[in-house]
Amino acid sequence: MFQFCILKFRLYIFILFCIILGSCSDSSRNLQHVERLIETAPDSALSLLREIHPQSLTSISDRALYGILLFQALDKNFQALKPDSAIDFSISYYERKRKSSPLAVACFYKGRMYKYATRYEDATSLYLKALENSKRSTNYLLLGRIYSDMGEISSLQNQYRDAQLKYQQAANYFTKAKAKKYALHALLDVGRMYQYVNKHDSAYSCYRKALGMAGDSLDKGACLQEIALNHYSSEHYDSALNYLRKLISFPYLGNNRAIRYYKLGAVLLDLKHYDSAHYYASCALKYNSDIYIRRECYRILADVESLRGHKQETNNYIRSYVACMDSIQKIASQTRVPVLESFQQVKKEVRKTNRYLVAILLIVILFALLVLVFIRRLRKGHNRERTGLIEKYRITQNKVYQRDINTLHRKIEEKKAFQARNYSTISSSERELMTRQLYDELLHLDDWKAFSHAMNLFFSDLVTYLEKEYPTITRKEITWCCLNLLQIAPADILTLIEYKHSSHSKFKQRLAKKMNLNDASGLVPFLEQLVAKL
Repeated sequence: MFQFCILKFRLYIFILFCIILGSCSDSSRNLQHVERLIETAPDSALSLLREIHPQSLTSISDRALYGILLFQALDKNFQALKPDSAIDFSISYYERKRKSSPLAVACFYKGRMYKYATRYEDATSLYLKALENSKRSTNYLLLGRIYSDMGEISSLQNQYRDAQLKYQQAANYFTKAKAKKYALHALLDVGRMYQYVNKHDSAYSCYRKALGMAGDSLDKGACLQEIALNHYSSEHYDSALNYLRKLISFPYLGNNRAIRYYKLGAVLLDLKHYDSAHYYASCALKYNSDIYIRRECYRILADVESLRGHKQETNNYIRSYVACMDSIQKIASQTRVPVLESFQQVKKEVRKTNRYLVAILLIVILFALLVLVFIRRLRKGHNRERTGLIEKYRITQNKVYQRDINTLHRKIEEKKAFQARNYSTISSSERELMTRQLYDELLHLDDWKAFSHAMNLFFSDLVTYLEKEYPTITRKEITWCCLNLLQIAPADILTLIEYKHSSHSKFKQRLAKKMNLNDASGLVPFLEQLVAKL
C-alpha cells in the first residue's frame, strides 16, 4: 500500500512537470511566432501578445523578449506604449546579461515612449544608450530608426542642420537594410529640413526623388504632401492648394490627415477664403494631431473669428493658442540633442580615459612586479655568488690558517728538539724559562702590543673584539684564548700563563662566566665559532 502511494505521488509530479513544460514551450513558441509576424502582420502579433500573460512566462529571457515585442507591436499599430514596467524589465534583464543587441532595441522603444510624451531629453538619453549598444551591430533598420527619431527631435527643437544630418544617416542605414519605405520617408525628412531653411529647390529635388521611389498610394500621398507644403512655404499658394485638394482622397498614416487639413486651412486663409479656412482647421482638430498642429489650427481659427468680429470665440481660440505655446515653450526648454550628444561624448571620453588609466596602472604594477622579481633573482644570484665567495674565502683562510699553525708547530718542534739536548742537565724551572723564551721569540708574548697585533691579523681582530665585548676579561685570559686557538700544547699554555694544573679548571670557569657561557668545556668551540663569524 505504501509503495502504491509513492508511485501515485511520483505520477502526479511527472504530470505536473509535463504541464509546466508544455505551457512554457507553448509560450516560447507563441513568442517566436509573434517575432515572425511583427513586421508583416503587426495587428495579429499584438492580438497574440495580449493572449499571453507576462506572469505565466516562467523563463526570465521570455519575459524580457515579451516586453520588447509588446512595445514593437503597439508601436506598429499606432497605440500608446505601455505599461512601461514591461520594457523596464527587458532593459534591466539585458543590462544584467550584457546583451547589447536586444538592450539597444529595448532602449529604442522606451526612448520612443518618451518621445511620444514630448519628454525629448529622456528620449534622447535612451537613443544615445541604444546607439552605444549598437556599435558593432548590423541591425541597420534599428540604427536608421534611432537616427530618424533623433532627427525628429532636433527638428522640433529648431536644430535643422543637426536634424538634416541625422535624417541623412537614417536614410543611409535604411538603404543598407534594403528598407525602401523607410528610406523614402527619411529622404522626405531631409527635404523638409531644406524647406525649413528656405532651400526650396533642394527640398523639391529630395521630394521628386522620393516620389520616384514610391510604390503605393500611401507613399505617393506622403511625397505629394511634402511637395504641397514646399509650395506653401515658398508662397506658391495656388500650386499648394491644387496638391492639397488632391491629397484629401489619399490614404494616410499617423497625423498626416490633420496636417493636410490644417495646411489647406492655412492656404485658404492666405487666399482669403475664410469660411473654408475655418472648416478645414476645425476638421484638422478632429484627427490625430500633435501640439504643433493644434497651435496652428487655433491661430487660423482665431484669425477667422477676429475677421468675422466674433470677440468671444476669438478670445477662446487665443487662450487655446497661448496654452499650446506655453507647452511648446516647456518642450523647447528641454536640453537639445547636440548638447546631450556632447555630454554623451564627454562621458565616453571619461570612460575611455579611465580605461586607459587603469590599463597604464596595471602595466606599471606589472612592470614593478617584474622589476622586483628581477631584482630578487639578481639579489639571490648575488647572494649565492657572495656566499660562494665567502665560503671559498673561508676555506682558503682555513687552509692558510691551518698552514700557518702547522708552520708554527713545526718551528716550535724544531726549537724544542734543539732545546731537548740540554734538558737532562737542567732543572724544571730552567726548562719553563726555556719554554717561555721559545714562545716569546715566536709569538712576542713579552710585548702585548706586538702579540695582540699579530693575533688580530691571525684571527680577524679577535683581541679587539674580546676587549670591547667583554671588558672584564684580562690580558692573560685573552692570551689563553689565542694560544688554545693556535692549538698550543696544554702543558705549554699553563707554563706561559703561569698557572698550575690544579688551578686551571677554576681559571676556565671564571673565563666562561665572563663570556656568559654555562660550561667551561664550551670555551674553545665558542672561540672557534667566533673567529669563523669574524
